Amino acid sequence: MRAKCAVRLAIVVVAVGLVSACSSSAATQETSAVAAEDRAALEAIARLEDRRTLGPEGQLLNFLGQSDPGVRARAATALGRLKFPVGGEAATAELREALRDANESVRAAAAFALGMREDPAAYEELVELGAGAKKDASPLVRARALEAASKLGRMELTELFLSGLEDGSPEVRLEAAAGAARWKTDEPRASEVNARLAAFVAQEADRRVRTYGLFALERRKAVEGREVFFECAKASDVEERLFAVRGLAAIKPTPEVEEALIAASRDGDWRVAVEASRGLAKYNSRPALEAIAAGIGHGSHHVRAVALETATEQFDAFQSSGLGWRTQGVGNFERIWDDPSMAVRCAAMRYVLRFDTEVLVEQDKWPHLSAAYMRELARNDRWVELGGYLMFSHHGVEWSLLERGARVEAMAGAMDGTMQSWFLGSLSDPDNGVRLAAVTEMLAKNERRLDMLSLESCYETATGEISPELRFNLLKLAAKIGGEDAIALLERGLQDEDAYVRRVAHDELEKLTGKSIPWTDRALPEVEIAFPGVGLLADPRPHVVLSTSRGEMEFVLFADEAPQHVRNFLEHMDFYAGTTFHRVVSDFVAQGGDQRGDGNGGSSWRGDSLRHEISARKYVRGSLGMPRNEDWDSGGSQIFVTHRPTPHLDGRYTIFGELVKGFEVLDALDLGDRIVAARRVR
Repeated sequence: MRAKCAVRLAIVVVAVGLVSACSSSAATQETSAVAAEDRAALEAIARLEDRRTLGPEGQLLNFLGQSDPGVRARAATALGRLKFPVGGEAATAELREALRDANESVRAAAAFALGMREDPAAYEELVELGAGAKKDASPLVRARALEAASKLGRMELTELFLSGLEDGSPEVRLEAAAGAARWKTDEPRASEVNARLAAFVAQEADRRVRTYGLFALERRKAVEGREVFFECAKASDVEERLFAVRGLAAIKPTPEVEEALIAASRDGDWRVAVEASRGLAKYNSRPALEAIAAGIGHGSHHVRAVALETATEQFDAFQSSGLGWRTQGVGNFERIWDDPSMAVRCAAMRYVLRFDTEVLVEQDKWPHLSAAYMRELARNDRWVELGGYLMFSHHGVEWSLLERGARVEAMAGAMDGTMQSWFLGSLSDPDNGVRLAAVTEMLAKNERRLDMLSLESCYETATGEISPELRFNLLKLAAKIGGEDAIALLERGLQDEDAYVRRVAHDELEKLTGKSIPWTDRALPEVEIAFPGVGLLADPRPHVVLSTSRGEMEFVLFADEAPQHVRNFLEHMDFYAGTTFHRVVSDFVAQGGDQRGDGNGGSSWRGDSLRHEISARKYVRGSLGMPRNEDWDSGGSQIFVTHRPTPHLDGRYTIFGELVKGFEVLDALDLGDRIVAARRVR
């Protein structure tokens, strides 16, 4: 295979080099033919990747033997997007061989791909390549190797992995630090790992690397990082302060930590204040409660909403302190009903819902709790607001998934009835969003006393938008119920048209029966795909502007890295007008682009689910990403934009753009805000 490609390369070199024997035009034609052949190879790789298959006779593997390093690197990337066991041991073996490629870009792509496949067979090799005696000369390759190794869930070479913290390259040190965030915290050496990370952060000079080290300590809830958190909570860099405050919020409460969080709640950056307010949910002292109450009057709607959420968590202490509802001073909530922020009004409703029934029925004093008010919201299509008000009620109903006014009274009746009867009725609802809400609710409650006939009927009739997600959740619920009928439904799922539904059926059937079930790869249907440099993607970095009800945001799109996602976004330009930001999580993301408005809508421009195009690019403030469900290949029309770096999303969600102008608009986005228009500006 590779010998043939080497011969082709030799022929090309001779053809180009013998200028005295051949005309320059002939050499140019030969070179152009080679370039055309490489372009054809790249297109073939893209098609195989999108179908999630090696192709006939392992065609995708053969591209790792091409002479052009760009083709080899692209083939490695494509193999990484075939989750193990797709492609089997052959794909892993070829990628391991590519770790020895002469070209560093190919080696780096192969290392990243092995991490994406999560086949533990390459663990030792990756650690050695990243930090061991056989470490690669290229910092890029070492970084990708350590990133990949950290995903494979093996701790045998912890010490060797952590030696990457001493690497001369900041990129390698970053991956060594961030990788530890993926490790289990109940391992025998967990405390030692935490101490090593804390010492590393304390002496690390690179700001970005230090921030990733703080992230790892925060994710590990490392009490060993306490002193580092204290120090970095006062840093001049806002991202350092952010992750330090998140770290303080994650560790065991102490008076000193409480004092630091109270100070951070007054930070000039709203994101730091938000994280401090969340952290204060563990404290019920008078100073902590006063800091929370002060946040309710903050200039940022994010801080006001989160402060109210924290007050809800500390409801009893807040009420008994004299800072709660219908009291004097900064804790007087009456004015919040008129707050311009929907998120704040929703948070206020959640607080009120904590009161006793006797208080709730005082409809003359609490008109916002009346059924008439709820129907008014429905009549005016204010579904997101209605959902936000009720989604955290005592009854646990996913109100945010309601779409039609007729559902309001039915769901209101469920508040006084049984969840079981509501669930069974919802399984036959014509709206997949309502059905999915019911199924996920029962999964969360671990409910097993259900009628399998209803589940089977729901599975058979689950077609259209979000139907694969509904079907695989139904299969999970059936597996929890167990029995012969559940096994029969899971066996039916093995033949489902959707690849992820088949995968879930296979895995749940193995767990339920205790038997090994053969797994056979099946390529996805061939559909139209986009290619960089062609048509809408002629410019590898197009710019678009989203005009929102808060102002304009300009993004650069990465057509050369995620062509399917960029074309999908460009094809949806008209579709986005009028859609809402149905999910805004303060100091995390603003998510929108769903015409349903409840987070359950939006297919790709092709009408199917979009396959992921995850790369080694990191999430930063303003990254434009693709939401998905448990199925990594379930992208659609929706988008999200990050408020800050989100390392826990790196390597897990596709990034296809980045904000370049309008950061103040991103900060201002609120629940229910709208995309007014979208246009391409370059």
